[in-house]
Amino acid sequence: MIKLIAIFTGGGIGSILRYLIDNQLKQFNLSFPIGIFFINILGCFIMGFLFSLFLYKYTNINNILKIGLTVGFCGGFTTFSSFSLQIFELYQKGEFTNCIIYLLLSVILSILSLVFGVHLGKII
Repeated sequence: MIKLIAIFTGGGIGSILRYLIDNQLKQFNLSFPIGIFFINILGCFIMGFLFSLFLYKYTNINNILKIGLTVGFCGGFTTFSSFSLQIFELYQKGEFTNCIIYLLLSVILSILSLVFGVHLGKII
């Protein structure tokens, strides 16, 4: 139960931060979605940094804190960071075929699912 509270808390903070950063960057009125782009890149950096710290430097850190920061905060800030970590882990394990399949299918099917959802929403 404490893990769920850590994820909930971290996720809430990450989501609020994502919203605030995206709104701030929308002020630049660019045609490119710079806010979410920046958030995805920053979230992936944070996930990689935390992953590295927990794996190599702070190996004895409380598992609840790890989960709260990675699954919770990074997951709430951007799910792209979790996706990127999974791609990296497949690559690191030498599962190159699975890595490529997961990468391509995730991106293509996510976009197609979004388009399908948009079309379904129009006809309902």
